[in-house]
Amino acid sequence: MRALQKILALALLCLSVTAHAKELYVSASTGDDSVTYAGNSASTPWRTLGRALWGSTSLSSPSTAQAARAGDTVLVAAGTYNTNAVTNSRYVPIYNPVNSGTAGSPIVIKAVGTVHLQSSNSSGTQPIVGTQNRSYIIWDGFTVDEATVPTRRDTGPVVIWDSNNVTMQNMHVIGVVQNWGDNHNGIRIEGSNNVIVRNCRIEGFYESHGGGITTYRTGQLLLENNDISNAEDGIFIKGENQGPVTIRYNLVHNTKNAIMFGGIGLSGSMSYVYQNLITNAALGGVIFIGYDNLTPAHVTVVNNTIHAASPSSDGGGILLRPQFTGYRNLVFKNNIVTGSAAGVTAWGTELNASSFSHNNYYNNSRVAWIDYRDYTLSGWRSTYGKDTAGTLTSNPQFRASDDFRLADTSPLINAGLDILDLDNDGSTSDAITMGAYITGSEIIGINQNIFDVGLAPPSPPTGLTIVQ
Repeated sequence: MRALQKILALALLCLSVTAHAKELYVSASTGDDSVTYAGNSASTPWRTLGRALWGSTSLSSPSTAQAARAGDTVLVAAGTYNTNAVTNSRYVPIYNPVNSGTAGSPIVIKAVGTVHLQSSNSSGTQPIVGTQNRSYIIWDGFTVDEATVPTRRDTGPVVIWDSNNVTMQNMHVIGVVQNWGDNHNGIRIEGSNNVIVRNCRIEGFYESHGGGITTYRTGQLLLENNDISNAEDGIFIKGENQGPVTIRYNLVHNTKNAIMFGGIGLSGSMSYVYQNLITNAALGGVIFIGYDNLTPAHVTVVNNTIHAASPSSDGGGILLRPQFTGYRNLVFKNNIVTGSAAGVTAWGTELNASSFSHNNYYNNSRVAWIDYRDYTLSGWRSTYGKDTAGTLTSNPQFRASDDFRLADTSPLINAGLDILDLDNDGSTSDAITMGAYITGSEIIGINQNIFDVGLAPPSPPTGLTIVQ
């Protein structure tokens, strides 16, 4: 009987929590911020986003009882929303929800149509969107133009800081050159875990220390289907990161460094970079560099297409820059590198703990550029024992100059080795097509079909055993 009573009590508690969840409405044109939480509806919306997230019109006097809470969805009508609130902190965004969501009941903040968020108060500088010390939050569909948001050095307009289980999706983040001589990030993720950034368009961070997405001290992370351009660093896993990190289906173009790893893999967890399309990277496509006395480890880079990476410099499609303690367990397979300075470039000779096979290097200035020496494929193989199995220098036969899917006659079809079981047939030893487009039907970059707001990143592929 007591067990039954406990079950009934738990059921009533769940119903009570569910009953509180509701849709909340914000409209800059028809809203009224004096409406209570209970009174908010589609016909009686609030006027400002701050009222929905802080529970009042004052950032400094929030009300948790009057703000969006676990399970709620805040629907923001199309328009421009201006605020004069400030935090004057590089890690606390203006629109930081006063409440957190819970597992299974996140707070969803969703733009309905085109919604621009901006700030008119130049007395304080800070991010405008994100989370600080919050959990289970989803930001969905907003446009943030840094030209209308006073930001500050070592941060940017969007920040996820000391937060867990946060999703940032369908955002458009536009930067302006700041010349801070310090970090300037479109989306910065720091001290956080279980974070997803998906389907975001990030552009305009092309300056020294500029980056589309930059991370520090971050655990499980999924970056997928983003379009990142005009940035010094497209994606930079920087500083001390535990991982695992999964980077997939991203379009990264017109950058200096496309996807770069600093400190990663410290916990021994494997991270994955697969099925990304990288074009026009001035220095390198996928780059590894020692940072803050840390060296990247345990990263698998497979089935990426890299075109025009550093066509006339010391960079390359795959670039290993100086490190500290030796690279460990780096795997490169099934990648296509074309039109670049080199298929593989290393500024030193620390290559023992890296594995290369089943790649295709075509129309590059050289196959490998190691310790400032030029190597053909045979020289790369004989000198360093790399790319000895399955690697080609064949014309991939792209469908067009701007279409990197493969023609039906491409020699790269089924020329790779599916170590991550990307074709989902249960085998990690069968053949797979090289490059980002395995079937030709994949969507690389913005995917208009993504509507899932699930918070937990899917488990990364487990086809490889970590080798310490």
